[in-house]
Amino acid sequence: MNDHGDSVEIRTQEALKGQISSEERNEVVVILTDLLLAAVDEFHTASMTASVTNANEQGQGQAAYESKSVPAPKSDAHVGEEICGMLDLFKTCVERCPSYFFQLPSAPGLEGQKDLLHLKATESTIALLQESDTQTSKHAMGYLEALLKLTQSQNESVRNFVLETVSRFQPGILSTLLLGCCGQMSYACLGDAAHLLRSVVRSTPPTQELRTSAIETLKNEQFRLGDEARQIVFNALEGVVRNEVSVEGLALLLGQTWELHQLDEVESLESSDVVKRFVKRFIR
Repeated sequence: MNDHGDSVEIRTQEALKGQISSEERNEVVVILTDLLLAAVDEFHTASMTASVTNANEQGQGQAAYESKSVPAPKSDAHVGEEICGMLDLFKTCVERCPSYFFQLPSAPGLEGQKDLLHLKATESTIALLQESDTQTSKHAMGYLEALLKLTQSQNESVRNFVLETVSRFQPGILSTLLLGCCGQMSYACLGDAAHLLRSVVRSTPPTQELRTSAIETLKNEQFRLGDEARQIVFNALEGVVRNEVSVEGLALLLGQTWELHQLDEVESLESSDVVKRFVKRFIR
């Protein structure tokens, strides 16, 4: 895809504009399409397996984006390599040939339907944001960052298409990242998480749906720091939207939030001195 992405995108744009028929697209497009569709089901199954396994290890039950049928998992290392490789491929498609990628069906024979590959890929990727394997989680964030970047595309048709897609998945990405920062995500991923959170809340004009999603997520029992700290985090997100809070400031806040959620020995965390100091430090 790195070698042929630009030519694939040009031919796809020509086909979409009616300048050539779909049948006239070159052999490279056909080969790449077959490879992508053949691989995506294995990726979807692998990502769902990893997500469910990770959720069960954390004692949280199955993940929100679980698969109805999950086979016996492969070794963690093998699954992680497969998932990272597929996420890199999706990211390259988004960066090099978005028009081509966005019109692909999720499986052969589904052409012309609404069951599209990029929707399946994005749904699977969100499920991996809290993956215990650091590289898998970072690759997932990399794909979503590339997708969100296209909300600023100079190509109007691509930009509008991505805005529609982002609006669909925005609340889920926001919720998963916020809960991940309550100790479920690897600490090494928090910097990337801060960048992705910033991209998520700034990729579209603020909506009541997104605000509601943030509020409801912070009311989740996994957020154990109490009402004042909850308001601190919410205010920081609104500050990011208004460009008043930097990504570095957000990363610092998320890091402190993550660290406080590691204090299992504190019986009443929300009324503890450490949380009071947290509130005092970040109050705006």
